[in-house]
Amino acid sequence: MSAPVVSKPSLVWYLPALAALAAATSLSEPAGAEPVRFGFPTNYPATNFPGRVVIADFNRDGRPDVAFTGSGIGLFLGTGGGAFGAPALFSASMFGSGALTTGDFNNDGKLDLVETDWYSTRILLGDGAGNISLLTNMSFGPFAVYPSAVAVGDLNGDGNADFAIANTGNPSGRGVTTGFGQGNGFFGSPTNYPLSNTPTDILLGDVNGDGRLDAVASLRPVGVPNSNSVCVLTNRGNGLLAVSQYCEDRISDAHYSLALVDFNGTSGPDLAVLNYNAQSVTIRLNIGNGSFGSATEYPVDMQPHSVASGDFNGDGRVDLIVRGNAFSRVLLGRGDGSFTVATILLPSIASGTIINPGTMAVGDFDANGTPDLALTAYNNAAVAVQLNHTPPFLEITRAVGYNQISWLASFSAGFSLEYTTNGIAPGNWQPFPSPPVVLGNQKGITDWTDHEQKFYRLKKP
Repeated sequence: MSAPVVSKPSLVWYLPALAALAAATSLSEPAGAEPVRFGFPTNYPATNFPGRVVIADFNRDGRPDVAFTGSGIGLFLGTGGGAFGAPALFSASMFGSGALTTGDFNNDGKLDLVETDWYSTRILLGDGAGNISLLTNMSFGPFAVYPSAVAVGDLNGDGNADFAIANTGNPSGRGVTTGFGQGNGFFGSPTNYPLSNTPTDILLGDVNGDGRLDAVASLRPVGVPNSNSVCVLTNRGNGLLAVSQYCEDRISDAHYSLALVDFNGTSGPDLAVLNYNAQSVTIRLNIGNGSFGSATEYPVDMQPHSVASGDFNGDGRVDLIVRGNAFSRVLLGRGDGSFTVATILLPSIASGTIINPGTMAVGDFDANGTPDLALTAYNNAAVAVQLNHTPPFLEITRAVGYNQISWLASFSAGFSLEYTTNGIAPGNWQPFPSPPVVLGNQKGITDWTDHEQKFYRLKKP
């Protein structure tokens, strides 16, 4: 299969030198921050009804690959420049879209896959060359009971990869089920943790700073209305978990996905929870003792069902991107745990096409330092790839007689600095006469100038 052509529109960035001009920028974005831009989607044919997608380097060539579930399990290998080859498909009698993630389950240094569908949990071993083969199919339990998500990590500290599955139960058996890895691709007996609500997503992370992985699950109501949105299960030290906190929401809602990331650089990973019916994202900051604080809600004007994180605009802060069917929206992080809701992005596929259930994942597919997107197109039997076309964020320090300009080196492949002194309608851009200096992860230039109105931008040819 020949690689599809990806459209790359011209990219420009400029920052007004005067505070008055900076204050006049759009209120939908932080002042001075470049809006996040993704290119038009490239759709790669996949199995029927692809639902889950994960990013990892399965053939160890330094390029991220894409694994997905649908009517079977598939794998696109990255070929460079943001393109992917034809999918390698693994046929399996799957029910539902399946939950999927990666881990090294037999300790051979090569990435494997764990996939769970309504009745089965499969371990597929990778050979390090981009091929996968079925090791075991734990049919009709004991781990999967209509699962919605699976997470991998070393829960009991023995050096082997374990997993935790969020089971919807349909309706009995809802809760979290864990399995301890034996280091050979097989797992011991399951441990079940019943929950009062149906879990929709699950992530592992050290919530309380004790060096052990805890579990956090998002929830949705079952039976009588209940406003619990999140459950925190603390690791007791031997891999066994204990429910330590339920986070209440202001309304009963379906919380289909969550992110567990440190948004403010303090007290460990924080929470972002999707509110499907309320069309919003709730942020809860970690308060440092294994629990999360009060909720701050950000409307996104669509029904979000999947979320991913990354620094999408190159300002060194963690952002979020949420997806609601054919549309996505970025929440730009300010570095203190708060966010600015950006404009809705172009649809990843034809508008009006329903792609729920479907997920997205983040990876640097074209090796330019910017996080790109892979999304499943459920009814289109495709995986859509969108490359990040956002120019890097410029930090400008102004002083008498000079301006200091800097930007993240890892986020600026192919960009060059230009300047102009036309402050009314920026034009007549000129290339900066000297190259930048690299200091750590920053590129910097000192512009010795007394001009009061000077604009700068990073631009690709």
